[in-house]
Order: sequence, then structure tokens, then C-alpha cells
Amino acid sequence: MSAPRILVTPRSLTAHGHPALARLRNAGFEVVIGPAGRQPSEAELLAFLPGCVGYLAGVEPVTARVLAAAPTLRVIARNGVGIDNIDLAAAQARGIAVRRAEGANSRGVADLTLGLMLALARALPAAATTATKPRAAGSSSCSRISAATGRSAPRIR
Repeated sequence: MSAPRILVTPRSLTAHGHPALARLRNAGFEVVIGPAGRQPSEAELLAFLPGCVGYLAGVEPVTARVLAAAPTLRVIARNGVGIDNIDLAAAQARGIAVRRAEGANSRGVADLTLGLMLALARALPAAATTATKPRAAGSSSCSRISAATGRSAPRIR
């Protein structure tokens, strides 16, 4: 009897792998890795999902057609909180549970939010579009900037 299969498609997990996937393998699952570092197309999902019991989904659309091609699928887990890209009615009709990893990406989203706030506070988008030519900074300017960055960094957690 072959091992139950789990399809993994989040770009963050397919690009370079992830140590946590070893836990699935050690638990006796065959881990099927989707296209490396990119979202799978519907055609690829139609090829990968048949025979899978689990699906760790990225942000790709999961249509009724895709779910119909996976009669053994029992659960879809999203690597985040958004499930609006999954046809929930089709999943429910087929008895497929849909689970979210709430809080799994909170730190990354918080970091991005802080970065965007800083960019807006310093008018970086406007500065980037109005720059006409690159200007080289002298080594003493770089040293002062480096020192100031080092002093500021401990305040950002």
C-alpha cells in the first residue's frame, strides 16, 4: 500500500523546501511538491491533486473543477488566513475540510506593514519616482549612515 499523499504549493515552501515538511514525511506521508517558487496553474493542480488526501495550498485559485479531480482529498490547509480563493461550496459538497493557519504569517505581515509605514513617512515612493540619476555617496556618508542605522535598529523589534 502506498503512502497517503499531500500536495504542497505555497511558493515559500516550494522554492527551497522547508524543514517542517520532514515532519510530514516522518509521519508516513508522501509529500508532493508543486512548481518551485511559483503558483501552480489549474492544469498543474489537475495533474498533481488526484490521489492526494491533503493539500497545503498557497494563494492559487482552487476551483470546483480542481476539487472534482481529487476524489480522495480530505483537507485543504491554507498557509495563512485567506480562503476566498477556494471554492468553499464545492469543498463542502465533497466533504473536504478547509483549515486556515491563523497567525502563521503574522510576523511577516507586521514587518511589511512597518516597512510600508516607514516608506510613506519618509516619502520614499515619491522620492523614487523623482530621482533623475544615481548619485554616489562618499565613504564618510556611508559610515555615518551605517552608524545611524545601527543605533536605530535596536528600537525596531
